[in-house]
Amino acid sequence: MKHPPSKQEMRQQLQREMDAFLSGGGQVDEIPRGQSAIAPGEIPPGMSRSIPSSGPKSKRESLLHVTQAIDERRRLKAENKRRATPLKTNRSPRKVPVYDDFGEVIRWEWRAPKE
Repeated sequence: MKHPPSKQEMRQQLQREMDAFLSGGGQVDEIPRGQSAIAPGEIPPGMSRSIPSSGPKSKRESLLHVTQAIDERRRLKAENKRRATPLKTNRSPRKVPVYDDFGEVIRWEWRAPKE
């Protein structure tokens, strides 16, 4: 199984490649800070091609009425749900297990429902 190269091996490989480039007549150009390699209006590699055009900005529309309508529907739905839920009339005691520290049932108790 081939292991991935360590950081030290990668640094050494990069240094060898740079030395070979420079010894073969290559040159490193200094680029001023803040300057981009991408020409104005050019789409950078890896970016989506669906970038909006630089035409006039369209006026934004307020969607406050839409969010208010959604909130109102939610409120009505919750209100109707509360009305439709019948009140529990069964107030009889329940049989509830009592556990020890290890999760074993040690006894059963009858408990009245919480009010």
